Amino acid sequence: DNQFEYLTDELWHEGVFSNHAIYDHRNHGNVILSKFPIKEHEVINISQNNLEQRSLLYAELMINDKPVHTFCTHLNLLHRDRVRQYRLIKEYILDKSGEIEQIILAGDFNDWNQHASKHFMDIPEMSDGHHDLHGSYPKTFPSLLPFFKLDRIYTRGFNILTAEVLKDKKWTFISDHLPISLEVQVK
Repeated sequence: DNQFEYLTDELWHEGVFSNHAIYDHRNHGNVILSKFPIKEHEVINISQNNLEQRSLLYAELMINDKPVHTFCTHLNLLHRDRVRQYRLIKEYILDKSGEIEQIILAGDFNDWNQHASKHFMDIPEMSDGHHDLHGSYPKTFPSLLPFFKLDRIYTRGFNILTAEVLKDKKWTFISDHLPISLEVQVK
């Protein structure tokens, strides 16, 4: 019944969840799961209209006594709303992490027109792991026959070792999007 509690009890040591859209028969939000300690977390409302309740979930992880700033989001469908959300997210990231600390920003950017990266790539040393390794954005939606490139994982302060879309059949029934996996090494 509660995926978040199941995942944190059975698979991960720590996690935080933002339940920002509540409906009669289902809810959705963002989640950050970690095997590393979570020092602090925050949910930032980035909604741009009453129909799409959206948030940015922030968690500061501690890896080898150094902070790693992690962000998870799900952006609006309309481009003009996403542009405002890009600005809010970028401001928040720079406020939390400064210009040198490590960052992971991931989520459903609903990036239909593939413009999200131009808003985040001017953050010093930010990279898109999948695009950097493969020269293209990953096809993640719909999960049964992925065609659209909506999802991203941006990082700073990491070497990207691998980047792939998890296409195994078991992933197609967990969500309407396929997950992206990055294997990284701290610089």
